[in-house]
Amino acid sequence: MRKTRAAVMGTNAFPYLMRYQYELFTKVWSDEVDRLYIIVSQPGHPSSWGYIKALLSSHKKITVIETNKMWPESINIGTRQVQEDLLFICHDDTLIHRKGTLDGYFRTVEEENTVVTPVTPIFAPQYTIEEIMKRNWPDQLPIVVEETGEKGWSFYANMLFISRQLLAKTSIDFGAYHKDIGEHCPLMNWTPLTQAWGADTNFLLILELLKAGATFKGIKKQEFTQLYNLPDPIKTINEMVEDSEGVFAPDVGWVHLQTMAYHIHGLYWDPEERAKIDRSREEPVRPLIENYATQVGISHFTWSHALRLAWVLEFMDVGDYEGMKKYHEYAKKEIQHIIDYIGIDRDALQTFKTIFHTFIWKTEAEPQSSQLQ
Repeated sequence: MRKTRAAVMGTNAFPYLMRYQYELFTKVWSDEVDRLYIIVSQPGHPSSWGYIKALLSSHKKITVIETNKMWPESINIGTRQVQEDLLFICHDDTLIHRKGTLDGYFRTVEEENTVVTPVTPIFAPQYTIEEIMKRNWPDQLPIVVEETGEKGWSFYANMLFISRQLLAKTSIDFGAYHKDIGEHCPLMNWTPLTQAWGADTNFLLILELLKAGATFKGIKKQEFTQLYNLPDPIKTINEMVEDSEGVFAPDVGWVHLQTMAYHIHGLYWDPEERAKIDRSREEPVRPLIENYATQVGISHFTWSHALRLAWVLEFMDVGDYEGMKKYHEYAKKEIQHIIDYIGIDRDALQTFKTIFHTFIWKTEAEPQSSQLQ
């Protein structure tokens, strides 16, 4: 008998990203899970949430859980409610764009009784902790990515496949984990004597999984972030597309955009929040993007936002926003202001956006995005 499957997605509900996720879910991967749990902490832009919530809730396979808690408590609360046998835990900016992608990873979990995940170092001091982890779990570590030979000791839960039976042996806590000098760590049987150590999100979960006897199968990360610091991102991404390299390889069915919603929603005010602040002040509140004035002109800042905004423009062109028309018109103006304030080249934005659309939907985008006019 086939085991039941659930997808678990934590989010602060940036409207365009969640509308895009709905489109991908309905057209690409809804047949590969029995339920999608969308766990909402606190909507970053509350004035758009009513429409987005109604849209998500209209799908028979989607359960929306509102916790009104900050992350990671939010995702902890929601994940503990899942009853399906197998879980796919992802970030809200993990995009699944090829049918069969999830099915293959779920089958691996079920048939090999293992945990499937990309690997990422998330702790420091790195080599000290690796030595201690290897001493404690010599047969379970390191995690090996067979495709590349990469070895790792930890991961973010942005593309994680695991059985509920195994997850239930942990505290289901996706938070950070730290130990000060003199503070004993029972899971690693170690007390830092000269240097405190710290780990990013879900390291406690990793240690608890190791203690429970988990084994891991590493998969290759699929991300765009290497483009931010390159001298000519446009040239590089065009070469990647032409050569079918990296995320553009034909057998790749997913991509992680990395903190997309949490970065974007903070670039402009929610219109209702802005209006409320304006009413309490003598002068109108300044656009949020102006808080980044000292970074304007820095290449990394410009290109990273060009890539993120190109994705937002792609999101905005997929789906209907009549149900949140006032917010949508406001957001389009705010995004145009951000583009002008940072000094992002609109031709570069259009190039990125066209590539992203073709990459996700395998069809060419319109020659000119309505959002760039």
